[in-house]
Amino acid sequence: MFLTDKDRLRAILHKEMTEVRMLMMHPMQEEQQLPNMVIEANYIQTIHCWRNDEQMLVIHCGPATSANPFFAFHLDGGASGDLIKVRWVDNQGHKGIIETRVH
Repeated sequence: MFLTDKDRLRAILHKEMTEVRMLMMHPMQEEQQLPNMVIEANYIQTIHCWRNDEQMLVIHCGPATSANPFFAFHLDGGASGDLIKVRWVDNQGHKGIIETRVH
């Protein structure tokens, strides 16, 4: 697992909810068969989101998800300073983690 400096994560507190936005830099490549060459599929399969130590959300993706996907969602509650952590795993076994604090 590695921290990535390419992915972007922002969490902002709005009254009674936390707005989370993330941009993930990933090719999200479908398998392609070209003359004399096969390009293997490479896409994020699962994304897990935690607030502090509580898992809040799981997203399942597939090869049809666009390259460098952007996700935005709201979590009920939250407080300034809460730790938001997002981990992803792709179909080739690569993993990434992004963290931020709620503002």
